[in-house]
Amino acid sequence: MDSIPSAAYTLIALFAIGVPFLAIFTLVRVSALQKTLDQIPRMIARIYALEQRVAELQRRFATPPPSTETAPAPAAVADTAPQQVQSVNVAPASASVSTSTVPPSLPPSLPPSLPPAAAPQPAPFRASNSQLPHPMAASQDMESIIAGKWLNLLGIFALVLAVAFFLKYAFDNNWVGPSTRIAIGLVAGFVMFPLSDWLLHRGYKYFAESLAGLGVAILYLTIWTGWHYYSLFSQGAAFGFMVLITAATAIVALVRDSQRIALLALLGGLLTPILTSTGENKEFALFLYLTVLALGVVFFSALRARGAHNEHDTNREWRALLPVMFGGTFTYFWGWYSDFYSSAALAETIIFATVFFALFATLPMAKSLSSGVPDIVLLLLNAFQYLLVLELLLWPDHRTGLAFALCSLAAVCCVAALFVSAGHPASAIPRVLYSGLAVTFVTAAVPVIFKGEWITIALAVEAAALTWGGLRARFAPLRIASLLIFPAVLIRLLAVDIDAGDTLFFNARFLTFAACAIAMFVAFLLVRGFDGELGSVEGAFYYALSVCANVTLLAALSMEVWHGFGRINSPGFDQTLAQELALTTLWIVYAAALIGIGIARKSPAVRWQALGLLGLAIGKAFLFDLSFLTRFYRIISFLVLGLALVLISFFYQRRAAFIDEK
Repeated sequence: MDSIPSAAYTLIALFAIGVPFLAIFTLVRVSALQKTLDQIPRMIARIYALEQRVAELQRRFATPPPSTETAPAPAAVADTAPQQVQSVNVAPASASVSTSTVPPSLPPSLPPSLPPAAAPQPAPFRASNSQLPHPMAASQDMESIIAGKWLNLLGIFALVLAVAFFLKYAFDNNWVGPSTRIAIGLVAGFVMFPLSDWLLHRGYKYFAESLAGLGVAILYLTIWTGWHYYSLFSQGAAFGFMVLITAATAIVALVRDSQRIALLALLGGLLTPILTSTGENKEFALFLYLTVLALGVVFFSALRARGAHNEHDTNREWRALLPVMFGGTFTYFWGWYSDFYSSAALAETIIFATVFFALFATLPMAKSLSSGVPDIVLLLLNAFQYLLVLELLLWPDHRTGLAFALCSLAAVCCVAALFVSAGHPASAIPRVLYSGLAVTFVTAAVPVIFKGEWITIALAVEAAALTWGGLRARFAPLRIASLLIFPAVLIRLLAVDIDAGDTLFFNARFLTFAACAIAMFVAFLLVRGFDGELGSVEGAFYYALSVCANVTLLAALSMEVWHGFGRINSPGFDQTLAQELALTTLWIVYAAALIGIGIARKSPAVRWQALGLLGLAIGKAFLFDLSFLTRFYRIISFLVLGLALVLISFFYQRRAAFIDEK
């Protein structure tokens, strides 16, 4: 083999690469010739039908009908000839073969005696070949998809493998040198683009796009091989060449309005850092490149979305670009984070993470989530991954910075909700999502800013504020968010042990319970002023919230009374009996107060709560106090209970008499 000149091997390599191109060219020309040949039987059938019709008309005019009348004047013949022609039973034009297949050079021959207005319509020709469908008009059934698209992709992939194996064989046998090998790859890659354009203008869209993808793959592999294996140029030059290839492919995609080519360009752009990587930590260069690439994707996606909306054709949107870019960006980000991150890179990492978050939140906001589920999923994933980044980078050493970032994100989401809803008032989805994200960020900021019981208080205040905001804006999702936060407040009150200290009432535990109960009461009272705004289910939840507020306040008072009497140390004083008596008395007094409030505010719900608590107090007095309290405590317990029941009964009888008088 060494005796064969290297130029001969170069020619062999070029020939092997050029064979597929020649095959494609031949296939296209043969296909065009076949289309022309398919029209010949139809034209022959058309000419034959026209000749038969002309002959029939000539026979009709050559034999005049029998008549005893005098022959009309020539002018009269001219007037009646059209009528005679019109009486011929001529088939409609729609039943004949489409006139679009008749070449202009073959007009039908008419008798010279007929005026142009009497041009006869040809009879339908029923030859079998005229009924055959046009080859290019076949429906896109499964057979067409498999043979026209899938086999095309497999064929392109097989060609890539064939060229790669041939070049490897040639390289292993030193047929051509490194420079010639790279030159062959570059020429082959660039030739694919004009060949693809040539095929596109002849109606082979999928085939043309596949060839463009093949050209992009060859160019990337050639540049990577020239840098990585042969060191013909530096890493920076290889990176620059790949960026140019990506930009050129994106321009081709935009000119051709092809999302598939745009995806090829994006995939090539995302593979560039991997192909040119040396395993070193180059955070700034990597993230700056991803930022520029993401800017291009957002720009092209927004441009296509705007064009599609102007043309009322949302199928022309390039919806696949942004999710692919999002996945590629954060694959790089988390891969770099796991391998190279250190506290020294905190500021730079935070800046780039914020830039990525802003970029991937911009397009869904600008489109007002018009594309449906993909935009919604992307928006939520973007927000929560950024929240995860902030938590990993700033907690717990940078609490203040984390709190500031979360509050800033909440403010941005509120502004975004107002901006999007103002531009698209008919759509509630943007308002719901951005408002929900704002609530999420504020809720996440609460445990960062506050500690201990202040977290519970802040959550209760936030829930009440959400109720007020949802009522003022007539926006139900904000109120629903408050109804989701209030249960979290109740769970924290039950689960978190708060130190009450030695001070009665003025301690952290009582103030926390009281503040949460007040927040619940405030939310319920706010809702009472907007009865027409709530549905039946939502109204029932807020009534249940008022019950929870009563229970919370009663629990706070009960714990204070219990622990207050439990701290009394006096000779002859039984702490346990005093605690039980004080608890029963508190419940009776609280129930009486609720009945008074219910009567004053004409609220059956409050009065029924009072009666339920009173029933609990009566059960405790008869089942527990009567059995376990000693004589003195038992007397006090039943005295208070009896007075309360008589007083409550008096108020109810007076109320009934007052109603009867009316």
